[in-house]
Amino acid sequence: IRGIVLAAGLGRRMGAPKALLTLDGRTFLQRAVDALRSAGLEVIAVVNPPVDAATPAEGFGAGRVVNLDPDGANGMFGSVRLGVLEALRLGDRGALLLPVDLPLVTTADVEAVRIRLRAGAEVWYRRMEGGGAI
Repeated sequence: IRGIVLAAGLGRRMGAPKALLTLDGRTFLQRAVDALRSAGLEVIAVVNPPVDAATPAEGFGAGRVVNLDPDGANGMFGSVRLGVLEALRLGDRGALLLPVDLPLVTTADVEAVRIRLRAGAEVWYRRMEGGGAI
């Protein structure tokens, strides 16, 4: 199972990509990558060109795919497709998707989903009250 951070939105309404916003000294992108990696997942980050340029490749701790047209006709689904195709290319059998605009997701949240996916659940979600399979 590979963690995929969906971080290619341009954040036009915010005036900047959400991936580059900071909370407690870390960008939303770094927080997402850290939560996934701390739960034992290798990570692919799907980013847009401005985020790619603003984020150092070395020491980032995630593979990277650049969505050159994040606001195109496919919207976020285009990023999902790019991330999943890269995970499949790397030999992964499953993926845990994390939108970058959820900066309060914790390692425990990711771990709960990861455990259920590895146990055979095809789809699992986590919410404040627990979680469940769809």
